[in-house]
Amino acid sequence: MATFSIFDETLSDLRQRFEDLGHQSFRANQIYRWVFKKYVFDFAMMKSLPASLRLKLSSTARIDLPKVVKEETEPGSAHKFALNLSDGHIIESVLIRDRDRRTLCLSAQIGCPLGCTFCASGKHGFVRNLRASEIVGQYLAVCSKLKPSTKISNLVFMGMGEPLLNADAVLTAIRIFNDPDGAHIGARKITISTIGIAKGLERLQELDMQFNLALSLHAVDPDVRSRLVPARQVMNPNEIREFCCAFTRRAGREVTIEYVLVRGVNDSPEDARALADYVRDIPCNVNLIPYNPHPFCSLESPSDKNVTRFKRTLQSAGVKAPVRKSCGQNIHAACGQLAMRT
Repeated sequence: MATFSIFDETLSDLRQRFEDLGHQSFRANQIYRWVFKKYVFDFAMMKSLPASLRLKLSSTARIDLPKVVKEETEPGSAHKFALNLSDGHIIESVLIRDRDRRTLCLSAQIGCPLGCTFCASGKHGFVRNLRASEIVGQYLAVCSKLKPSTKISNLVFMGMGEPLLNADAVLTAIRIFNDPDGAHIGARKITISTIGIAKGLERLQELDMQFNLALSLHAVDPDVRSRLVPARQVMNPNEIREFCCAFTRRAGREVTIEYVLVRGVNDSPEDARALADYVRDIPCNVNLIPYNPHPFCSLESPSDKNVTRFKRTLQSAGVKAPVRKSCGQNIHAACGQLAMRT
């Protein structure tokens, strides 16, 4: 008998499904609370549900919980989880610790079709999009491994894959994470990072959702950006800038501009001044990310001197420009280092 996954649809959709099947819709809320509040994943153990419904769900529904097959820890900063999906593919998620915050970095695809030169995720090709249940499953699998006192406070879609090439599943997962009966993580604590997918960004502008948005720019010069981000379906720097100006006016809040610094490619004083001019009219933070080396690329990290000089050039122009602390580099869990395995 064909089964459906509880978390491939939002709670409101699940409530409607139950109602259509002749069950009380609030049973869907009860299932959410069993899963997200008590980490119970077996319908038979959800004692507040009628026995007849528990029996029926056991044969018609499922909770997609990937299996944690490997854990690696960089003390005090990052904890990487390798997760085995039902079809045998392995994806990676990373829990980042920073003072009182616990941020889970989520993957949206198996592999990546974009092939950014500085990123390991696409070096073995692209397999498929993750389902919403597999995105939610990353969160649940990690939570089930943590101490009860450790709560995930923030979510970022900055793992494997391009979130806006899988917008339906990502947005469904965000609604589940945001739901009071779900993970109950505030929208302002959820961030989507994108390389710039026009159709996906147009869709985000139409939504009344308050999550954060990060645009991966990496170069103001179109030719340099094309070297770093060779995919044809991505927006060019001018299009990204136009979108950011329109989005911030409409949303009334800042965006984040992400900029991976690569030695000899985009880390010169001229690059810094060009970036300062580029963001002058955009309410934003510029997140500077020193390139994290990986075995699939010959690019080099910038010197500490160049990173400091680049940051100071931006700050002298009035641009907020924090440097992202590299977390998990020693366990290949830092930005750009996550990779698909089978």
